[in-house]
Amino acid sequence: MNQRGFTLVELMVVVGIAGILFAIATMNWNQMQVKSGIETEIKTMHADLMEVRQQALYTKQKRKVVISGQSYKAYPGTVTTVTPVLSKQLRFPVLWSGSGALELEFDTQGMAGSPGTEYFICVAPTGSLTQLNSASVDSLVVSAAQINLGLRTGGACDSDNIQKK
Repeated sequence: MNQRGFTLVELMVVVGIAGILFAIATMNWNQMQVKSGIETEIKTMHADLMEVRQQALYTKQKRKVVISGQSYKAYPGTVTTVTPVLSKQLRFPVLWSGSGALELEFDTQGMAGSPGTEYFICVAPTGSLTQLNSASVDSLVVSAAQINLGLRTGGACDSDNIQKK
């Protein structure tokens, strides 16, 4: 008698292999989602800061941006007790090279701070800078005349560990 089909052992091996492949795919998918989220967050923040800079320049009125934890707000002047013109919640925490909230003020010429001053802003998905991520950009370097995207290559969020893009 000629029997056709698969044995129970063969089916279990195939199901086991499929399960392992599914687990690997899920882990890679999660890593890809985090990478994409980091890049989207920092690029959105970059675009918003550039917009605030342009508004200060074109309207000849100072603007202030306050970046704190998982949010940032832009104000129509230098007073932060009024309703912000832009308010965004972030998916991942943002850390910077100083402590507390970062207050960026753009003057009537669109300059942020005094010449030679740089602020380093980093997205930290885990809330800590000890882990690097696979994103192509994950930080901003804000100087008086420029706002550049960057990639953190080391632990701290500072000039020694951020490569401008």
